[in-house]
Amino acid sequence: MSVYSHVWRRIVPVLLIGAVAQAALADLSGAFDGFDAVFEARVSGLTSSYFDYTRAG
Repeated sequence: MSVYSHVWRRIVPVLLIGAVAQAALADLSGAFDGFDAVFEARVSGLTSSYFDYTRAG
């Protein structure tokens, strides 16, 4: 039983910290959704124009 309690004491803080971090990241991603969409559009535009350039060249 001591092994289980030791493992449990190791796992619970990690799970709690992971849950808090995941919630914080979800809030941040919600705040940056607009920025993310603009960034993705720019990156996809750059990559598509780059591939067009390499195919043409």
